Amino acid sequence: MGDYGASELHFTDIYSGRNEFKGVAVEKRIEIFELMTALFENFELPVLYQTCSKEILKEWGYPRFKKRVWWKSNDPSKMGLLYLCHLVSKLFEEHHEVFRNPLQAFVDEGMAKVGTKVKLPNWGHAFQRRELCFASSKTVFGLQLADFAAFSISHSQW
Repeated sequence: MGDYGASELHFTDIYSGRNEFKGVAVEKRIEIFELMTALFENFELPVLYQTCSKEILKEWGYPRFKKRVWWKSNDPSKMGLLYLCHLVSKLFEEHHEVFRNPLQAFVDEGMAKVGTKVKLPNWGHAFQRRELCFASSKTVFGLQLADFAAFSISHSQW
């Protein structure tokens, strides 16, 4: 990242040659994608990907919570994240011999400010303190891996 003056990797910028990557040769930008791909392949990183839309929410039905919580049942982004947490908890249960301790879960800032902690409605066995922690990919580098995975999957669906 230091080679490009970037404090974090935004794959839409790398792909498009914008911001810190303006003027960087296509070959150099492709090398970044190849490096990230190699990380996923070499470490065999699992990827769970969930999208949500208003139409999907209508099909799923709107969840009801007993008390007022951060999760708004009509917000596709939040409901997609909540469903992804459900999938992670199911994976956690199915592979309990691998996942012996609850996971510390980080979400890239955007839906909430850095430092925000949001309680999950359940799944305490899978997530530390039953919460998601919002962070910046400048400090939690694993979020850059997640950003790369999301970018790659989204672009492969076009």
